[in-house]
Amino acid sequence: MVCPRCVCQYQTRNTAVIRLVVSAVLCVLALLVLYMAFLLCLNRGMAIAAGKAGYGQVAYHQQSNDEVMSLWYR
Repeated sequence: MVCPRCVCQYQTRNTAVIRLVVSAVLCVLALLVLYMAFLLCLNRGMAIAAGKAGYGQVAYHQQSNDEVMSLWYR
């Protein structure tokens, strides 16, 4: 119960600062989601350009010539 003549200021909050902080957090999250979507599109584009239609596949080819490796084992 609050006294009608009370002029206490301890429970008042600055809603403008709260709105600013929430807006900033939402903007950062939106930018991160857009960046993630860009990276996913870039990854799929690179996979298609490499000849792989699957997502997340790395174009890895095992080295078949032994001449380079034989230098290390002398």
